[in-house]
Amino acid sequence: MENDFSEVMKQKSDGELLEIVTRLKNDYQPTAVVAAEMEIKIRKLSTTQIEQAELEIEEKLKASVEKENEPLGIGQKLLFLLFFWGVVPWAMAGTFKANGYIKNSKTLGSL
Repeated sequence: MENDFSEVMKQKSDGELLEIVTRLKNDYQPTAVVAAEMEIKIRKLSTTQIEQAELEIEEKLKASVEKENEPLGIGQKLLFLLFFWGVVPWAMAGTFKANGYIKNSKTLGSL
């Protein structure tokens, strides 16, 4: 009998599967990790495919770091300062943080 995660893992890219069984292993339920490992075995990934998947993971991490450090533009700062002064910037800061824009959330939180 297949576990509930088998179908989900079939939809994942090679990079996503490798990331689940390595870097994100503690973020997933053990049965999900096992399903990811099984899907990797079923796919019989070649060395080239594994290298390509690792590049995909690196690019994803790099994009995440860039997004995290992206500053607010002058227009965004003015918009929030002029029209949304008070509680709204704090709420928006939470939204920015949840979406990975850490620097933006800190900027809004200090307005």
